[in-house]
Amino acid sequence: MKIHVLVLIFTFLCSSNLAAQRIHLASDSLSLEKIEKSQVSDVELYNLASHFLFREQLDIAEFYINALIDNLSKKESLGTSLGLKARLIQINILELVHERGDAIDEILQLEKDCISEEDWVTLARVYLTAALAYEYNNCLSLCKNYLDKCNNLIEKHNLVSVYPRYCFRKHSYFVQLGPKTGIISNQDSVKYYIKETLTSSKKLYENHQGYYPQRQYEDFSEIYGEALKYYALYFFEEQDPRRIQYLIESKKVWERVKNDYHLGMIYRSLAQGYQKIGALDTALIHNDSSIYFLNNGYP
Repeated sequence: MKIHVLVLIFTFLCSSNLAAQRIHLASDSLSLEKIEKSQVSDVELYNLASHFLFREQLDIAEFYINALIDNLSKKESLGTSLGLKARLIQINILELVHERGDAIDEILQLEKDCISEEDWVTLARVYLTAALAYEYNNCLSLCKNYLDKCNNLIEKHNLVSVYPRYCFRKHSYFVQLGPKTGIISNQDSVKYYIKETLTSSKKLYENHQGYYPQRQYEDFSEIYGEALKYYALYFFEEQDPRRIQYLIESKKVWERVKNDYHLGMIYRSLAQGYQKIGALDTALIHNDSSIYFLNNGYP
């Protein structure tokens, strides 16, 4: 009986229209009023947009970044360091919403402006966004081209903070490449880059707790939490207790930064993991938690 209940709950979780849980800003008159009266600084707008992008609450992130882009445009400051970063967030939101690689033209223009300003960190992130856009479009040769550009930039300018995210995107490239080529050895490359992601992101995450600003700590947390999850799934069989252990460590990361969306996703993985080892009561508890957090945090 428990198995039937569990299957029904998983089916509900996968098929529910969680997008209906999106948060709307129309009622947030206080935030709107503050922005209109210029009581919110450009840096604060950027941090708010970046924070809500991290939380995958895309409508809120879009609200703040559009306000910032409007401010910077009026000041003719879209080519400044803050302007470049703001434009990249706007592109990232577009990619997450549509997942079709619609922002290629904007990416190419932003690439030129970053080179002109010699903003290498933002440029490296632009290359990763371009790689993702081409991955969405299934243009893997162009995806690899931008990953190579990013890697060259990382090596030339020692961009330690960007390296874990590059490794994560490189792993995703090899995941997509496998079915197209049928090359079994791609699995070795997938594992290699996930391990590199885990090792490099762990250093940033552990060495800089309480040192970097909250938003940058969230950035390190995001890639480290994802690396723990995928390392568990790629390196350990379903019956191996170490898989559960790594997933629990990932959960702890998301709990520290209070990211409901990713907490919901990791609870889902844990529920499936406990189901596989026959711990059905624990699986049901984690599945309930998954539904709760995804309803709170899904964009």
